[in-house]
Amino acid sequence: MSRVYNFSAGPAVLPEEVLKEVADEMMDYNGTGMSVMEMSHRSAAFQEIIDTAEKDLRELMNIPDNYKVLFLQGGASQQFAMIPMNLMKNKVADYIVTGQWAKKAYQEAQKYGKANKIASSEDKTFSYIPDCSDLPISPDADYVYICENNTIYGTKFKELPNTKGKTLVADVSSCFLSEPVDVSKYGIIYGGVQKNIGPAGMVIAIIREDLITEDVLPGTPTMLTYKTHADAGSLYNTPNAYCIYVCGKVFKWLKKMGGLEEMKKRNEEKAKILYDFLDSSKLFHGTVVPKDRSLMNVPFVTGDKDMDAKFVKEAKAAGLVNLKGHRTVGGMRASIYNAMPKEGVEALVAFMKKIRGGECIMFQYKCLNPISQTGLGLFGEEYKQTEDLNNADAVLVRSAKMHDMELPEHVKVIARAGAGVNNIPVDACAEKGIVVFNTPGANANGVKELVLAGMLLASRDIVGGIEWVAHEEDKEHIDKLAEKQKKQFAGCEISGKKLGIIGLGAIGAMVANSATHLGMEVYGYDPFISIDAAWNLSRTIKHSKSLDEIYSQCDYITIHVPLTDNTRKMIDKEAFTKMKEGVVLLNFARDLLVDEEALIEALDSGKVKKYVTDFANPLVAGRPGILVTPHLGASTAESEENCAVMAVKEVRDFLENGNIKNSVNFPNCDMGTCIAVGRITICHKNIPNMISQFTKILGSEGLNIADMTNKSRGSYAYTIIDLESAASKEALDELKAIEGVSKVRVIK
Repeated sequence: MSRVYNFSAGPAVLPEEVLKEVADEMMDYNGTGMSVMEMSHRSAAFQEIIDTAEKDLRELMNIPDNYKVLFLQGGASQQFAMIPMNLMKNKVADYIVTGQWAKKAYQEAQKYGKANKIASSEDKTFSYIPDCSDLPISPDADYVYICENNTIYGTKFKELPNTKGKTLVADVSSCFLSEPVDVSKYGIIYGGVQKNIGPAGMVIAIIREDLITEDVLPGTPTMLTYKTHADAGSLYNTPNAYCIYVCGKVFKWLKKMGGLEEMKKRNEEKAKILYDFLDSSKLFHGTVVPKDRSLMNVPFVTGDKDMDAKFVKEAKAAGLVNLKGHRTVGGMRASIYNAMPKEGVEALVAFMKKIRGGECIMFQYKCLNPISQTGLGLFGEEYKQTEDLNNADAVLVRSAKMHDMELPEHVKVIARAGAGVNNIPVDACAEKGIVVFNTPGANANGVKELVLAGMLLASRDIVGGIEWVAHEEDKEHIDKLAEKQKKQFAGCEISGKKLGIIGLGAIGAMVANSATHLGMEVYGYDPFISIDAAWNLSRTIKHSKSLDEIYSQCDYITIHVPLTDNTRKMIDKEAFTKMKEGVVLLNFARDLLVDEEALIEALDSGKVKKYVTDFANPLVAGRPGILVTPHLGASTAESEENCAVMAVKEVRDFLENGNIKNSVNFPNCDMGTCIAVGRITICHKNIPNMISQFTKILGSEGLNIADMTNKSRGSYAYTIIDLESAASKEALDELKAIEGVSKVRVIK
């Protein structure tokens, strides 16, 4: 049988190079003619082995001279008793309980004195590390105890607890030699070697010398006294000689690999491969709060016990062994210690991708218009473009008309790469639970620049002058003719004129600020201005309380509001009557905001000097006094890219995390990246008793809610629920069946 990838938590994988060396020396170690297994621990050959091992370990960990290194028989569990026997002078100790082994150590210490549980993460199945910055340290505590890396639950102290001067004792079995460590911060740092260093049956304890005394608890056996072993150089009795020998080989290997700094880099690289997959998988997900994740032990689950068991079985057949998780967590656990090669982790992820439903999130998107590749490139390999709307999770659109399209159930989100959404059946989408996004502000600068150009073109007959030059037949004398004719193209400057802006959103605010820099006196009207927009406005802008003030005072008026039932033809005959004589009107928002028949009358009467619009139609095209551009507002490479980037980011956050930002039919709702076991989202009507129905169903299925948020917008609402276990099919079906629920999605 070929060698497997062994993900056991311990006894665990060892470096192949070390195993081969050990095999070569099995019958004859260094010319002695015998195996180390047969060798006297009192022999010169073995003394060299243990001395070299200690020397290499001290170099690897930079162990201070005032610390003893002890090679002790047994496992970490024996230290649960040995530590209080040797250190409990006051018979008081504080324990931080973050997993099964810390809990057992705490329970064992209670036999010898008063053990105080000063912090714990047991309330959430040890899935996080509690805040240890200001602990209730006992004044008479002899020491503070932690298990630094929790093998079963996959958590790791990233910062050591504030012990407030008390001696820190740490079990580092699972993270031993995985990264650099400052030994001087510990009184005792110890670990069973069977996880990351060598064969089972030995503990390495690194102890500050002042803690090694004859003052131990009465009745402490000689063999369980640290001084016994320190005085004898770990040779008081026959030690686990062969284990010391193998550990020494591993120490040499670690030095050859580049030491603990290099191992940390390698371990971070391996862990990232696995965690990145788990964070993107539909089927598999981790059980640990991300900030507390271990580099060595990675527990994960599917939420289905039968599927977990099937996965472990099939993984074993594929050469990926010992992946079954601890009974208290369930699921799977991959221990990826120093000796686990990156190829092993890659093989595990590749296998997980093959499992039904376990592939990387593979969403499909359809583009109804050309969308900038700068934006589409943000989707990455886990997204795929499709031409079949029936397979699309997301639709990206610019100007394509969607009102007559039949949107299949599979569509979850529509993103308009632009601000206006009048080409999208927004209400119909809301009824189906399809979230519609736009990209406010992404094309604002492009539109702003065109508005400014429109004001300049309306103020001076630049276009007429250009056309005259282009069509003048007497080109030979064009210079002299131009001097004579230029007065017919003369106009006015915009500096010192009054500009009225209706709508102070992203575009309106940018136009306002730029106009002030051009010397214009700016009036702004927007009863619904957002706080963000208000903060972005220049202090010189006058805030009009009514449209009438804009109409009566301003020489130029530009419109920047969305098209709604309330704004349709808002610039009507009555509005024109209130405007100044010779006003210039600019419309780069939506053509239907202006009653263009009333506009023609106002132009003919001289009330309106110029109308500048970005929307061509038969009524305005070619009319005197009207400048029409062919919908160029956002037609810049920069605007298209910005809109595409924003749209893709919105879509990804929604599909992957369930978060909503910049929707036009559902409320903004954000719970960040899910750190719970499961997350579901619900699109529903904004009616009473919905939340209570959700919680009742989840509670009846035994699903505990870790976190939840609910937001509403008009007739519709949106709920995100984080769960401590995956939602069952039965629970999801019940949620979908609630009257008023349009869509239920499982995020993880």
